[in-house]
Amino acid sequence: MLTSLDKARAFCIWRSQLRRSVLLNKGAPLVRPERTRIAQRQPRSTKLSGRILVVAANLALSVVAVAQTSSNQIWPEVDSYYSLNARYRLKFAVSRSSDGSNYNSIAIGPTHNIFAKRFVRPRLTTPNAAKDHLLTFGVGYLYLGGIDQVSENRIQLDATPQIPLPWGLQASDRNRVDLRSVEESGFSWRYRNCVTVQRTFKIQHLVFSPYAQAEFYYSRDPRSWNKTTLQTGVDIPLGKRFDLEPYYEHDNNVGSSPNHVNALGLTLSIYF
Repeated sequence: MLTSLDKARAFCIWRSQLRRSVLLNKGAPLVRPERTRIAQRQPRSTKLSGRILVVAANLALSVVAVAQTSSNQIWPEVDSYYSLNARYRLKFAVSRSSDGSNYNSIAIGPTHNIFAKRFVRPRLTTPNAAKDHLLTFGVGYLYLGGIDQVSENRIQLDATPQIPLPWGLQASDRNRVDLRSVEESGFSWRYRNCVTVQRTFKIQHLVFSPYAQAEFYYSRDPRSWNKTTLQTGVDIPLGKRFDLEPYYEHDNNVGSSPNHVNALGLTLSIYF
């Protein structure tokens, strides 16, 4: 039989084992949540990496799409003017065609200008007499063509009023109709409205006239406003017979390729 001493020892052993089991059960939840958190963090990092890859792929596709629908071009031009008298003037222009996407295109042709009433006091310092008159009419012919490109014969009719503004500014609103005969496409026409704001500055012997302009095109086919151009540049007179005009132009074309054109242009005007 067990003595009272043996019973006391057995009770102490049982009590110590019970404490250990309780402590182990209490400690187990402290380890399991960490394992659960680690297991939950891994899917989140995987999802985040997947989202980053999707965004990067979309950006890459967008860059490629923009590159395919835009064109960077350079537009040189030489314009020569001959004044018949105070009211009539002839212009002859040679340039790269701004309607073509190839560098081997050309636009060439004459224009007859008719000047209305002259300003009492001209506001802009430029050898271009059209900017010294309240209204200028123009009738011109333009041939556009080039290698691997259909040719076009174009009649241009325009009227351009000049509007004095405060702070030495001057605005013009050119309204032009293009009568177009494009090879393999037949006859079509379009209306163009070009608004320009300009001002002359003088710094000692340097004279220059920066400007900003916007032009909007309405075409018979597809009977919509399908082209917009934004241009900024500066007229720099070089004496009384020469004028240099560097500029930047951005075109938005709807329904044609390229959809966007970024062009750097340089126009040399010669006056006789």
